[in-house]
Amino acid sequence: LPVWCSGFKSSRSNAGGTYPCATGTTRGGSAGTVAAGVTGAGTGFATGALATRRTTGLRVGAAVIVFAARSIVALPAWSIAQVVVGVVIAGVSGAYPLRIPGQTTSITGAEVFIFLALMMNGPAAAALAAAAEAAVGSFCTSKRWTSRLGSPAMAGLAMYACGTLYMFGVEFVSVRIGAQSLMTRLLLLFPIALAYFAAGTLLMASLITLKQSQPLRPWEILRSHSWMALVNLASAALAA
Repeated sequence: LPVWCSGFKSSRSNAGGTYPCATGTTRGGSAGTVAAGVTGAGTGFATGALATRRTTGLRVGAAVIVFAARSIVALPAWSIAQVVVGVVIAGVSGAYPLRIPGQTTSITGAEVFIFLALMMNGPAAAALAAAAEAAVGSFCTSKRWTSRLGSPAMAGLAMYACGTLYMFGVEFVSVRIGAQSLMTRLLLLFPIALAYFAAGTLLMASLITLKQSQPLRPWEILRSHSWMALVNLASAALAA
């Protein structure tokens, strides 16, 4: 997820053109000056609103990560050790992204361990693993603090939400069917893998588009990065 930020950089200009901020110009005395002041005030208000939205997203993501960490502390010692190992492996995987030839995007193998943590220890463990991979990857590939702070927050938020849906599905199947087979796990994981791809991609794209004062175009963003959905599906299959 974090290393997709550079990919979004190239897709922003193609998604809907550029949207420069309006600037006022004085053309003839006091009327032009008033127009410039009104335009500047409007731009400042819009910028403040966008900054508030970015801050809200970061706070929600950070709160989810803190909540997930507190949930893990309450587990037995053996389960905590499993989660720590999974988080470390996911973080190390994020330090070695694979650059896609001809593109500015990269992928890692951390998703396999993230889905494995989800199946073994629940959405809290998966959220921490996703945040660790995102944090390491963003620190290695980007110098922008928007990416370094936003990537783990958005990754943790997306995985915790999708992992919670997965656990609801597992509980539903367990009550009505009983023991899960490999096919059942795949049927449950595949939709979650697609949802995680969409949620993580759009959350990170929202941070970038808000920073650039551009509209978010979900369908165009998902379509331009649709091949990453296949990576998530393959990772879910390996984890199952």
